Amino acid sequence: MPRNTSLCSKKKSAKKAKLQLSSCSTETTTLEDLAASIPPLAGGWSNETTQTDVQIVLCKLNCPVPPSTVAPFISHSIIVNADLTWKVHIQSRLVQKSHTNVLSNIPDFLDCKSMVELFNVVSTSTICPGNPDLHFLELAKSRGGSFMSCSGEVKAIVEGNIPTISPTGFVLSSTIRNVNCSMLICGGKCTYCTAYRSQLRALYSRFMHKSSEIDKRTNDRYLSLSEATNKIKTLRKKCITLDDKVKGLQKKVEKLTDTFTIDVDCSLHTDILSIMNENDRNVKDEFPEGTFRRLFWEQQLKAARCTDARQMRWHPTMIKWCLNLKLLSSSAYNSLRTSGFIKLPSERTLLDYTHFFTSKTGFQTEVETMLIHEAKLSTLTELEKHIVILFDEMKIKEGLVYKQNTENIIGFVELGGINDILSKLEEVNESGSTQHPPIAKHILCIMVRGIFIDLRFPFAHFPTKELTGECLYNIMYEAIERLETIGFKVIALTGDGASPNRKFFKLHSVKSKELTFKYRNPYAKEERYIYFISDVPHLMKTTRNCWSHSFWNGNKRTLWINGKWISWLHIKHLYEQKLQQLVHSNGLYLLKKLSKDHIYLTSFSRMRVDLAVEVLSSSVANMLKFNGDSDTTETERFVRMFDQFFDCLNVRSPNEHVTKRKPYLKPYTSSTDERLCWLKRDFLGYLDEWERSVNSRDDICNADKAKLMLSKETVQGLRITVSSFVELINYFVELPDFKGKYVLSERLSQDPIENYFGQLRSKGRRCQNPSVSDCITSAQSIRVQRSMSMMPVRGNCARKKRLFPDGKENIDDAPLPKRRCARKKQTVK
Repeated sequence: MPRNTSLCSKKKSAKKAKLQLSSCSTETTTLEDLAASIPPLAGGWSNETTQTDVQIVLCKLNCPVPPSTVAPFISHSIIVNADLTWKVHIQSRLVQKSHTNVLSNIPDFLDCKSMVELFNVVSTSTICPGNPDLHFLELAKSRGGSFMSCSGEVKAIVEGNIPTISPTGFVLSSTIRNVNCSMLICGGKCTYCTAYRSQLRALYSRFMHKSSEIDKRTNDRYLSLSEATNKIKTLRKKCITLDDKVKGLQKKVEKLTDTFTIDVDCSLHTDILSIMNENDRNVKDEFPEGTFRRLFWEQQLKAARCTDARQMRWHPTMIKWCLNLKLLSSSAYNSLRTSGFIKLPSERTLLDYTHFFTSKTGFQTEVETMLIHEAKLSTLTELEKHIVILFDEMKIKEGLVYKQNTENIIGFVELGGINDILSKLEEVNESGSTQHPPIAKHILCIMVRGIFIDLRFPFAHFPTKELTGECLYNIMYEAIERLETIGFKVIALTGDGASPNRKFFKLHSVKSKELTFKYRNPYAKEERYIYFISDVPHLMKTTRNCWSHSFWNGNKRTLWINGKWISWLHIKHLYEQKLQQLVHSNGLYLLKKLSKDHIYLTSFSRMRVDLAVEVLSSSVANMLKFNGDSDTTETERFVRMFDQFFDCLNVRSPNEHVTKRKPYLKPYTSSTDERLCWLKRDFLGYLDEWERSVNSRDDICNADKAKLMLSKETVQGLRITVSSFVELINYFVELPDFKGKYVLSERLSQDPIENYFGQLRSKGRRCQNPSVSDCITSAQSIRVQRSMSMMPVRGNCARKKRLFPDGKENIDDAPLPKRRCARKKQTVK
């Protein structure tokens, strides 16, 4: 360590250094000139340059003052290389010039003047203390000494090997620094460590409030052995507690039953029966013939008159209603039946109606027979025989179930005879050994939908894992062949925009770039085409999703047409204006339906059709026009186009266009309908105009051009659907028995199959992820219920709140097929 000099010697040294600086040339500066220009060292600084070194090394040794037990350490160091470049290390850490402001004026190559300036800046600046709080260090210890982002990038580290000097002079044993810490500052704390401190607070708050219990929603495969063990112990304790509660409630119910119930003996039953007989006429006068309430009364009176339950013969409509209750909740049905309040069929009776044949995956002749009876095929006209095939996949629970009655294991992938053989051949070619079929993850459902009759019938189910377009091709044409053989006329196929469905449509094209929307029906007796339909509600969702990414939600797209942007920010501004109106307008405001769920989309809200349709509606377009902003003209036009498109393809009833005052919701009765011309000329012309406008730009590449439009899958689905629908209407109008009829375009959508999936998931009100066995069993029950089956409360489509879908209580007297019990043969002695 150098000795302290007197005041006079300091003044002389400063004067000598000033003379040295004036004599140092900026053009030809050597390392010796820089060494000579170094001012006298003091305050712990020393020159560690040796004769053999080709660089200048200046170090500052810090000696902590007692009572600190920290050993002396080098806190600062300056290194100047032979090429006059320099480096500064603070506590053995290289200081990046771009991360600190105090070194921004120092040139990359030193001269005598900048050498002195560098030394003065380093010696007078303070060291950033980081975040040395003890609770933050405790948090860092639990995280392994580093803080990483979700992508695995290190954001902050703990420095504990070299002590840190705080601005007050206190020596800190360790601290937390941001990886971009400035190290040298003018005072206080650097901006990087200051900004990261708020994140440390949030991490520490989560650390302190973190529960020791494992979240029950966490998948077991992500748990360690100790966490899985703790989860099992916790669940076991909860099960024991719940069992105790159930036993306590059972005892309470038994106690209340013994205290307050009245046993119905023969005399009381006779009195109740006589009261029912006396008021039978009054009840029948109150409820007209053919209503379900009158049927229910008659069935209860009939059951009360039977001395033996085996004498009761239940009405088919009553059986369907009971099957609907049992599908929703078997325990609730048992509680209602055993209460004695009303008479209901036993579960064994209902089982005979749902298991009159063995349900399996794939196509079954028994199901075809049920379809013929359900549609009353023999009474239909040639026009009413036209049907649409709906197909879609649903996620199911992986697992195997052994069926004792068939001695088969259900849960493997089954794609039909030829598809299973081809899949096995592919596995043999790839792996060289035969293995058991893979376990299914999805189930493909094929549903028959009537165009001119109320028919929604689940026709077949196929467990799948990774469905391909080729497998779907074989399945669909086998379904078409079976339906054409029994007497139906398949006129259209409707699917969503999934990759296998698009591949299936593309397999019919002769040329690779050709738009294929129809194909000649090979099983039709006359020359008739099959038209391909991409589900319109799914197209509205994908269109809204593309729009939501335009300047928002990751900015993945920037929709542009005719020099103007179609931005999601435009509708966001409308929502903000609505919030301001709520504050200043005393409850009167525009865009009543526009809410936070419409603007700030989540993974769940993106799947909701109603939110997409309400955003792409005429009310939003009118509000954009009302604001009068020239920047939103193309956004207004975009919204209005898709609102009219959805109205044209979503006609649900013959009178809806009157009640809603929207002419585009009118049923189709003529080939000269102006909406057909609008779809072909204006709507498809709008898509063509958009494509031409983008392709005319030469200043961007093809990848950037694709971001200026809707996704190519959405555009292709729109073109296929419009082309098929226009030709389909022209086909129906030309039929001889179409006179006096009309076409509802909603009959071509996938809403029935979405509701059907909701029914499968609502089994017992909690079967959100059914297995293959659950789907097959529930499907048979739903087939027997037919139109009596209630829509699910939760689903992707609007729920029909009435028991009878058409609003009329049509009591069906047609007998239901039932399993016959095998009678025991009496042996003659």
